Amino acid sequence: MVALKPIKQDQEVTMDYSLTEADPDWSITCACKEKGCRGTITAIQYIPRKTYNRHKNHIPKNFQNIFEVEHDK
Repeated sequence: MVALKPIKQDQEVTMDYSLTEADPDWSITCACKEKGCRGTITAIQYIPRKTYNRHKNHIPKNFQNIFEVEHDK
């Protein structure tokens, strides 16, 4: 995991589970209620291209390959 900004002591930390999951049948409903939340969190191959591009430098190469294969179809 990579922090995208400094983390203060006692600050809540969140993560996008889509960046760590490749099982095409996996999903979870997010309850964060943040503006712009995708609502349902799915495996990496189903995340929006914009989200992928924003985090690409921190996504392991094998997960990048999974995403790119799905999006090249």
